[in-house]
Amino acid sequence: MANAAARTVENLSAFEISIAGTGAFPKTSQPRVLWIGIDDLTGKLAELHEQFEKECATEGFPKEGRRFRPHLTIARIRKPEGARAVAELNQTTGFESISLTVNELVVFRSELSSKGSTYTALSRHKLSDML
Repeated sequence: MANAAARTVENLSAFEISIAGTGAFPKTSQPRVLWIGIDDLTGKLAELHEQFEKECATEGFPKEGRRFRPHLTIARIRKPEGARAVAELNQTTGFESISLTVNELVVFRSELSSKGSTYTALSRHKLSDML
């Protein structure tokens, strides 16, 4: 997968995204994940995602069946008691959006367990500095 990531960033330069909005998956009435949204105003994040999926497919990894919805997971909900109220609070809590520069593709391994999630960086790939 590191080779696929390296090929992905070969012709991509750093770009801007905005962090804005909140929500829940699969839906607020039955939340399992609370998230903060990512606005891809330039379309460059979607381009990076699409190119990475293509490169991974050449190495035998299947494409994701779900639509690409960029977000930051802030919580996983294990028990349904009170989950709807927490999701509604998350969705109504506002914050000022911020812009960030994406200048690196990091491949993570995500391991879910009863103790929580563990994320391990497997490889890092810099994007060109040209904005």
